[in-house]
Amino acid sequence: MPNAADLRAAARRHAHEVVAPHVAAWEAEARFPREAAHAAAGDGLLGLFAPKAVGGQGLTFAQGMGVFEEGTQGAFRFEVQGIVDGRPLLVVEHVTRIDDDCAPDWPTSTQPGGIHRVRISGHPNLDVTIHGTEPGEPGAAGGGNATAANRIVNAIPAVCAAAAGPVSPLDLPPITGARQVRRR
Repeated sequence: MPNAADLRAAARRHAHEVVAPHVAAWEAEARFPREAAHAAAGDGLLGLFAPKAVGGQGLTFAQGMGVFEEGTQGAFRFEVQGIVDGRPLLVVEHVTRIDDDCAPDWPTSTQPGGIHRVRISGHPNLDVTIHGTEPGEPGAAGGGNATAANRIVNAIPAVCAAAAGPVSPLDLPPITGARQVRRR
């Protein structure tokens, strides 16, 4: 079973040997490099935390990420503000922790492992909280990663059909779950 140092070395080797030499060509061809993803899987860089029963490596967090020693960075927090007339009208704050015990003085989750929360301050104050889980990727980030991956994967047809050049989420059609609903 690989340790965190071996995984970092494999990721660096993959980036230098498989990805870096071909980035310009992939960009010019406007294509997703499936061969790089297959090579990453072959190098043991995919499915680190997914259970072995579903084809993953079944690593624990410490095995895959290493141990974060006291005094090192185990969390980060940032805020982006939309200022109107000198006052913040819209504030987006992001907090990520490697463990719920990190940075306990920062805003915390109402559930172990984290949440995605939208807070609207006004009259009335509104909180909308989402906690996603993903059986194939246990841990705090699994639900969020699956949500992001679903959005990205489902955007591929529209991105491929778009004209060459940058494509923003605003250029893409809405992606709904309608195709996932099946009648029995």
